This record gives sequence, C-alpha cells and structure tokens, in this order.
Amino acid sequence: MTIYNPKNKMTLSYVCIPRIEYTIEESYIRKILARSNLGYIKKYTEIEWKNDRNYKRVLMVIHWNPYNDQCVVVQDLLKNDQCINIVYDFPKVWKMYIAKN
Repeated sequence: MTIYNPKNKMTLSYVCIPRIEYTIEESYIRKILARSNLGYIKKYTEIEWKNDRNYKRVLMVIHWNPYNDQCVVVQDLLKNDQCINIVYDFPKVWKMYIAKN
C-alpha cells in the first residue's frame, strides 16, 4: 500500500522483507536503507517466523525521498508486485516487497 501526502510531497509505503536472519539488528537494517538514500523508516516491526526461529519477517513504513529520482522507479516496481533487491553484504541481498495487509 502506498499513500501520498501532498503537503510535503512525501510518499509512504508499507513494505516487507519477508525473510531475514534473526541475528540482524534493526540498527543495521536502518543503516543499510539510509545508505541507499531512498528515504527513511518511519515504523519498524519484526515478526518471528513460525517454523524456523533462525529467521524473521520485517515490516516497515517508509517515507520515500522526494529528491531521489530512483524512488519513483522503486515505487513503480513495488506497485507492480515486483521486488527490489537491497544489497547489504555483496553478493548477499534482501528482497523487499510491498506489504500485503
């Protein structure tokens, strides 16, 4: 889901990284996303996997950066049910999807 706020020209998206190692901390995820300059995380939630406690699901609300042209491309991919790959430790990636509420 994506919401547009015309007052500050910022777009909010509910996104999900469906599978991430449980040992990876929130601060590290925030650091990697901040480095991408796509925007900032407004809300962050972790959900433990039911069948494998070595992994978790991360749900986030992201404020997209209106000054980064790549954000439009990323948002279009997510709106079309595609994922974006976030490289956190080359060649390792996280797959980010639009959250299905």
